[in-house]
Amino acid sequence: MVELSPSNDSFRIKSKTPIGASTALVIMIQPLVGISHTLMKDAFISWGINQQILMKVVLFAFSVFLSYLMAVFYEKSAVRKFESRVLQNSKRCRLVFEPKGKRMIDWWYITLGINTVCLAFFIGLDSGYESAILVINGIISWWFFVILRMPQIPEYYKTLTLTEIEEL
Repeated sequence: MVELSPSNDSFRIKSKTPIGASTALVIMIQPLVGISHTLMKDAFISWGINQQILMKVVLFAFSVFLSYLMAVFYEKSAVRKFESRVLQNSKRCRLVFEPKGKRMIDWWYITLGINTVCLAFFIGLDSGYESAILVINGIISWWFFVILRMPQIPEYYKTLTLTEIEEL
């Protein structure tokens, strides 16, 4: 048997990873997510929204439209951030591409397919959990709208040929 003094901290378990700002934000928002989910669930059941197909379709379309507006705002803020970092007297060019004959993946069909699946689940549910499908569809739609509005440059190199560079 060994007697330890109260100041001995050799057996104290120390946290290995400090909690970052994003983790703390997620922890703080969890009660708000729970409360808002409960309120939306009660609203869908008590107002009878879960029984009205037209109202459900309108809410679904509104969530997709809201995702589109968020993607537009994200694009404009990214352009503003880019323009603030580029010097005003720098040379600006426009790249002109021609298609090689291959076609890029058409993200519109993928987006439409995933939104159709989410809409089918959304209309099929009537237990009050429709708000969760709205949130999931909103996040997926936002992600696809960002991809559609701001395609990655390497995607174009696979399907297009650079023909000329114009100075602006």
